[in-house]
Amino acid sequence: MRRFTLVLLLLSWPRFIQGEDLQTNGGTVFTNAVVIRYEAEGIVVRHDGGTNRVAWKQLPAPTRQRFQAEARK
Repeated sequence: MRRFTLVLLLLSWPRFIQGEDLQTNGGTVFTNAVVIRYEAEGIVVRHDGGTNRVAWKQLPAPTRQRFQAEARK
């Protein structure tokens, strides 16, 4: 039973580190985006297409507020 649980956890691990789709006000969509750094000007995200810096003003208000709250932690 322990072995089965361990295998199940190892197989599901990639799902836990998977990012979300992030859309900017300009319509750009970053697929599977994960914030890797918070900066004064915005955020740096890693996504399926590489890495990009996104300015705070380019993010929709709810998304910006959520990331700014996380940045303050």
